[in-house]
Amino acid sequence: MAEPGHAWVIGGSSGIGYASAHYFIEHGAKRVYISARDLNKLEKAKENLGDKLSTIQVDLTQVASISAMVQ
Repeated sequence: MAEPGHAWVIGGSSGIGYASAHYFIEHGAKRVYISARDLNKLEKAKENLGDKLSTIQVDLTQVASISAMVQ
C-alpha cells in the first residue's frame, strides 16, 4: 500500500478482486481503488461498496490503456 489505509485491487470489479476490495473497506481502509476493463462492472461495484471506493477503467493488456491510467 502506498500509504496506510489505502489499497489498489487490480481486477476488483468481480470475483476475488471484488471480495478483496469489500474486505479492505469493511476492515477500515480509508480508500480502496479498483481497476478493471468493464466500466459497467466498475460502476456496479461503486454502487455496492460506497464512498470509500474509487474506480479506474484500464485494460492491462493494452499499453495505451495503462498510459492513460497513469496520467
